[in-house]
Amino acid sequence: MKAECKDMEDGAIVGCVPGSEGVWTAGSTMGVITADEIKRLVSSDRTTLFTNGVTLGGVKCRLVNDLLFAEDATMSLVTKESSQAIYAGKSKQALIFIKGFKSVHAGQLSGTVSKYVKCLSESGY
Repeated sequence: MKAECKDMEDGAIVGCVPGSEGVWTAGSTMGVITADEIKRLVSSDRTTLFTNGVTLGGVKCRLVNDLLFAEDATMSLVTKESSQAIYAGKSKQALIFIKGFKSVHAGQLSGTVSKYVKCLSESGY
């Protein structure tokens, strides 16, 4: 995934359709996102995401904002160890994750995620 955002350290696009969850493309560290992690993020049972947190590529994260199944179709995460923001958006068939540099807030990543979501959506994904 080529960075188009000066605030972006890493990113990934993963498939989220049931039965075909997996990484489509990823940067250096986010390529290890597992199918089980994707399934948990797109599950209709959202109750444990805030209380138990989320794992993304083996990295423990705290869920800050979950609008994945709302009109906005986004979520904000923060890594527990390094406090890096991760912003995610959802298209019909994919999740787009962008992890910012340590001092970057998730809101600074939203525009780039929105561009990727729009591009995928307009292409039928």
